[in-house]
Amino acid sequence: MSKKTTIGLFLAALTATACQKEANHYDATSEYFTYMGRTITVTDLTEGPEVRFNYPGSSIYTQFTGNKIEIQMRPGSGSFMVTIDDNTPKRIEFDENTSSITIDSIVGEEPHKLSIMLATEGYEHNPTFYGLNVDGELSTYTLPETKLLFIGNSITCGYGVEDSIPSNPFNYLTENHYHSYAAITARTIGAQWHSISRSGIGIYRNYGDVREGSQICMRQQFHRTLFDNESFKWDHSTYQPDVIMLNLGTNDTSLDNYDKELLQSGYDEFVDTLRQLFPTSKIVLLTGSMLNGQALVDVKDCLDNTCKRCNDNGDNDVYRFDMTPQNGNLGFGADYHPSMKQQQKMADELISFLNNNILTSKN
Repeated sequence: MSKKTTIGLFLAALTATACQKEANHYDATSEYFTYMGRTITVTDLTEGPEVRFNYPGSSIYTQFTGNKIEIQMRPGSGSFMVTIDDNTPKRIEFDENTSSITIDSIVGEEPHKLSIMLATEGYEHNPTFYGLNVDGELSTYTLPETKLLFIGNSITCGYGVEDSIPSNPFNYLTENHYHSYAAITARTIGAQWHSISRSGIGIYRNYGDVREGSQICMRQQFHRTLFDNESFKWDHSTYQPDVIMLNLGTNDTSLDNYDKELLQSGYDEFVDTLRQLFPTSKIVLLTGSMLNGQALVDVKDCLDNTCKRCNDNGDNDVYRFDMTPQNGNLGFGADYHPSMKQQQKMADELISFLNNNILTSKN
């Protein structure tokens, strides 16, 4: 039976003390924290260890007893969705003046599940987790066995999903990966997930870039633990997904200034890389809801070609699926990005495809 709790929330400024004097402190390296997503642990700091991450959806999980917790982050770390048990998540903001946020009035003696998910793209915020203070004790939380990997752009990030005025520009306060098709899909089927996504990114050409392609696009950044930081290479062996969803192409074809042959070679090269890194994964090549017209025709054609080439070479674990293009009947988010209802529709379509074609046959 699901657990519901009554919770309150207040912010603590930089000079704030722990949530109560007798609280137990657990730093970011505690064995009781389970991390989902790509992270870097830094321990050689005088002020204590920390864990850094910046892909949307990166999460911290634990279980706790007690009725009050204090979340400690670097000031300016950005927006997070905090969920306790099966309650509606609360969005919290670590601005430049906030180093800790306390959630109190938590009722119930049984251990509570806690998740803290990065809601936005964090490369400008440098999200950094320091630890928790709790007036009880922590225990470990085990992530679901099924592993998903989403590779995408602003649609996967949840760009503008909390806005309803399509003429509005990007704002971190209206971006929320929690409401993206990716996060909804993972939660619905009971899976853990990594979201390697960034607004404006492409498979060969980022938004508005030259026709010949971008020097740094997803094919390069996919191997980094943190976006825009080539110093930390990700060890792909540490996360072998059951299913990979690749949803790129909207930015490659932006402003109708693209080379279809380069787009095709970009898909072919990257899918070959994914297969080398993840030999047993199912790979689903997606089109998102924002493509239309000739760009949609060309992206579908390229993805069909890549899928057929893999299948013809004996790799039958590469699939194709197209999400329904948006037409405005479900509204729009900022910059005409998918609305919350559109993201839910995309998730519903993808979940149905996965259940009917892939998950039922997973060993």
